[in-house]
Amino acid sequence: MTLADLMPFVNHLWQSTLFAAAVWLAVLMLRKNRAAVRHRLWLAASVKFAIPFSVLVSIGSRFQWRTIALSESTGAFTAPDSLAVPPAPIAPQAHGAASAIVFVWIAGVALNLIWWFIRWDQLRRSLQEATPLNLGLPLQAIAVPERVEPGIFGIWNPVLLLPEGVLDRLSPEQFQTVIAHELCHVRRRDNLTAATHLFIEALFWFHPLVWWIKARLIEEQERACDEEVIRLGTNPQIYAESILKLCEFYLTSSPICVAGMTGSDLKKRIEDIMSNEVAQTLSVSSIALLIGALAGSLTGPVMYGAVRPRIIVMQPAAPASPHPVEEQQRQTSPPEIAKTESSPLLALGTVVASNTVTVRSRIDGQLMSVGFKEGEVVQAGQVLASIDARPYQVELAQAEAQLVRDRTQLADARSRQQTAEMAQFERFVSADEAAIENARLQSAYAEIRSPINGVAGLRLIDPGNMVRASDTTGIVVITQVQPIAVLFNIAEDNLPAVLALLRRGVTVPVEAWARDNGVRLATGVLNAADNQVDTATGTLRLKAVFDNNDRALFPNQFVNVRLFITP
Repeated sequence: MTLADLMPFVNHLWQSTLFAAAVWLAVLMLRKNRAAVRHRLWLAASVKFAIPFSVLVSIGSRFQWRTIALSESTGAFTAPDSLAVPPAPIAPQAHGAASAIVFVWIAGVALNLIWWFIRWDQLRRSLQEATPLNLGLPLQAIAVPERVEPGIFGIWNPVLLLPEGVLDRLSPEQFQTVIAHELCHVRRRDNLTAATHLFIEALFWFHPLVWWIKARLIEEQERACDEEVIRLGTNPQIYAESILKLCEFYLTSSPICVAGMTGSDLKKRIEDIMSNEVAQTLSVSSIALLIGALAGSLTGPVMYGAVRPRIIVMQPAAPASPHPVEEQQRQTSPPEIAKTESSPLLALGTVVASNTVTVRSRIDGQLMSVGFKEGEVVQAGQVLASIDARPYQVELAQAEAQLVRDRTQLADARSRQQTAEMAQFERFVSADEAAIENARLQSAYAEIRSPINGVAGLRLIDPGNMVRASDTTGIVVITQVQPIAVLFNIAEDNLPAVLALLRRGVTVPVEAWARDNGVRLATGVLNAADNQVDTATGTLRLKAVFDNNDRALFPNQFVNVRLFITP
């Protein structure tokens, strides 16, 4: 490992630092607003340390739609071997420095985890010695012998920790304000926020900004609970007195895994509580601006990775001895496909299925069973799923009964020579026959069959669930992989020769190779060309078809394509 290998990590650190600076500016502008908003912003700054922009860019690169093809004919210059500059040797000191940095980082992470485990184990032992309290609260309350401030322990099953004797030191009104404050921590899931930042703090222990964000999170979460308690109608003076008494009698601060009551700047908190100022509410435009900024910070790198063009270098393949696998496949290739001795055109291709069908239900009902195994080959007409058909069978029986009734009344009208009634019941009979056909059709839809031959994907819904005709997810996706196609691009300089062969009906051989060019996966033929050149890249998209009898090609797989242009 060298220092250059650490550059992506360094880039992530300064990007996260800039993001935290932007959050600080946003918090500064929202200092008159509710503390809960500022707390969420600081949480976003903390989570950003765990989400590198490079990961988002790589996700977006999977959806690239632009391709730039370069070839020697376009004027690309390749330096001869005599002019090539060899890479500079890496000094051993660089390897040692990078390894030392990684070792120090791992040691720091381990020490942080050990320290937090010790704090957690101490608290766990205190819980074992605790005494349950019956306070009529929606969560369990216990009394611990240690002199700790009241707090909430746990994330999914929170427990209220109270020091022994707290009821004797606080008046009933003051104790109720303490309970209201701790219940606010439970509703806000502040322990989950603390655990999230604890993970970030353990990984980035060396970054002072992470510790500063921790202080801001504690400060804003306490102010948010103060605002909530005051909003519920608590007397500010009684509330402030309860905080001061807790600080007087219980000096031990709670760990970050326990949401306590006396965190943040105590003097500033008391001043804010006594001032009883109502925090401003965010306007709709401010909310939209914040949501847009946070969404843009996530989607921006993804879009950058998506719009960044993929580079394809198309150059004549260097003459080399044939690969053993290639020689064997060449001997077994069809004799009617004649290859030229000239070098093939090289390109990057994407494997696509011949047909892809998302199997959906055409009726509403409960999914009773599925008739396929995930990943297996299914045949056209095979039953893939069964929906409860009993409601539609009942409708069919009702429609048939109605038809019998209307036919009886029609016969009676005919016997009495009632022309008007005859016409009316004839319309009823026609409507009943249509209803019967519709009910039979709905009952037939209860069996969902595969429309094509192909491979079934993973099941998208489990038996027992309700399915509807309006569902867009579907039950399973069927892809036809025999035959299968490969899409690739060639430079427009090679377009006349390729199109001339297609117009004459000449069989143009195409080979698909593995990404390392070590194994030939399949041999096929050129099938079609797109109807226009991409003006952004100067390339034309082509489509090749492969039998894929051995299923070596898989949808969305990247392959190296070799196109042999015959004379």
